[in-house]
Amino acid sequence: MDRQPPTQAQHAVRSSSDATASTSRTRFSHIYALQVQGFIEAAEVVDVHTDIVEDLLEDLARATSLESGNDEEEVDVDVESTTMNLDHEVETVEWGMLLKEAKQAWTREEVKQMMTTLKEHGMTAFIMKYYVDRHILVPKLLYAFGICLCPELREKPQATQLYFLKVALQRELECREKLTQYKTIEDAVLLIQQRQRILILTGAGISVSCGIPDFRSRNGLYASLQESGEYDLDDPQQMFDINYFREKPTVFYSFASKIYSSNFKPSPCHRFIKAIEDRGKNYTQNIDTLETSAGVKRVLQCHGSFATASCLNCKIRVPGTDIEDDILNHNVPLCKVCNATLPAKQKPKKKRKSSGWNSDQSDEPDPPEFPPGIMKPDITFFGEKLSDEFDKALLEDRQQIDLLIIIGTSLKVTPVSDIIGSHVWLFEGAEGGKWVEDIARRYADDSEGEASDEADDTPPPPPNPRQKAKRARLD
Repeated sequence: MDRQPPTQAQHAVRSSSDATASTSRTRFSHIYALQVQGFIEAAEVVDVHTDIVEDLLEDLARATSLESGNDEEEVDVDVESTTMNLDHEVETVEWGMLLKEAKQAWTREEVKQMMTTLKEHGMTAFIMKYYVDRHILVPKLLYAFGICLCPELREKPQATQLYFLKVALQRELECREKLTQYKTIEDAVLLIQQRQRILILTGAGISVSCGIPDFRSRNGLYASLQESGEYDLDDPQQMFDINYFREKPTVFYSFASKIYSSNFKPSPCHRFIKAIEDRGKNYTQNIDTLETSAGVKRVLQCHGSFATASCLNCKIRVPGTDIEDDILNHNVPLCKVCNATLPAKQKPKKKRKSSGWNSDQSDEPDPPEFPPGIMKPDITFFGEKLSDEFDKALLEDRQQIDLLIIIGTSLKVTPVSDIIGSHVWLFEGAEGGKWVEDIARRYADDSEGEASDEADDTPPPPPNPRQKAKRARLD
């Protein structure tokens, strides 16, 4: 039978189907674009590898293209059947299934327990408990924080998805109430006088008045490196990148004298830390050792310092003063042990190319500029793990302190930034601890609306002994 031309009614159905598909497509693309944009903006707060950001920027370009309708692949309406394209039907069903899954993923009690873990123990402990130990996938964990990842972002590598989780955790940790009882300098002074176990977390800001630039401010170290163009850097953070240091140690040592501690004196802030040392401990992210110069002994160098130096080859550690002259004279210090074992040899002549022409070019590659035994200050570069001493101290001190003071840091680098989540007392009744009431209010209305017909006579769980102990220390 010959195919009949479409009737006016069929034209109307086709137009309606086309519009429905377009609306559905635009809606889903808009969600995709918004989520990608949000995760990109969060990179200003949450530490993330540049490869992840670049990948998300590509996603943003694609999402924007889909949203504007410029992607030719998305224009595909089944004309003959006059129904919405199957891809869009599948997309609609998929989103519906994801939203249903999100609602059923966690009970309110489970979410409250997860928030307790995060608020009391911090981001690292949360990730270790739920992601590492329990092997719960990131998309499911995000449901607890009200985030339903779009299908495109669920296909990202684990490292990228873990970044998504850190963004959600950081957002939750930032939701902290202002302590209205502490408004003036006098209030802060009184609080310091009353506390017996004080932890002070310091950053580069406390050394700016000494003449040492901070890192991330408008006029900070990274901005100056970017503006000057004096060093061979694609990104200013390469100055403290371990892989770049191994390739070009001369770049770091041509700059290191500008932040070396022997050129500077402690500030009043360093002396303040010394004044309360008998009641506290200092975690510092600074590498300038000015706390030590001020006489502070109970100090943990979270990111290392110039106080010692180690050989990249044999790992021997020496006092930082052993390489001080090289730093001040912009020389690359070499390990005396490694170089002592190297026999003195005359530099061999390169073999010329075996060709019919008398050429000075060589078949052999150029020898390395430096021997393997290069000394590096024991500063934690990007790409290096913090010392075990930091993890041990963090675990021990978090149960002991009754006041955390943060000075001169933007808290953008993990895991030091986790201290604010793992040290501050965030349970009901403690200083700053109103979050339990917030969580209760958040779920109270829904709980009342969905209460079971059967009365729940289960008694409330007994209070945590550790929480009792912490409350007692406030009295």
